[in-house]
Amino acid sequence: MPVTWFDPPPVQAKFTEADIRSMDVGRRQLRTEWPNALHAPEQPDKNWRIILPFASTYENAFGSMCELNHHPYHAKEDRLIIFLNGTEGDQEAPAEAVTWIEKVGYPVAMKDFLAISFALDYDREGGNPKKPQTAIGALRGLAKPYGGSAATPQTRSR
Repeated sequence: MPVTWFDPPPVQAKFTEADIRSMDVGRRQLRTEWPNALHAPEQPDKNWRIILPFASTYENAFGSMCELNHHPYHAKEDRLIIFLNGTEGDQEAPAEAVTWIEKVGYPVAMKDFLAISFALDYDREGGNPKKPQTAIGALRGLAKPYGGSAATPQTRSR
């Protein structure tokens, strides 16, 4: 009997209008704001783990991008702990986990109700509205001029 393998899509949780209205949006760029995501086991019989600032986006991104045997756990303060099963006794973290952290460290992950939500960068340096605009923010401004002086007939067209 033939066997068909497929990758399941990210899990999209259901949400309501009330959820959206009370949403606590968060944004994190791991390489600058959460640089110590990978944690060695505290005891030889424990697994390596990845601790992340929130489950939204990161849980689905890890499951979609990594083939490692893992178990996600939603901890206090909306922290996500990804236990890397089978790594007890390993001196080094799995290379695939290290590579994943490097890949998702540059984009800005967003805490919202979407299954996976990343931005290329902040609009302003470090996400601070008082700081200068980033190169990606300037490109976004050209693409979405919001009816300002940079708007052209092409950017206004639907």
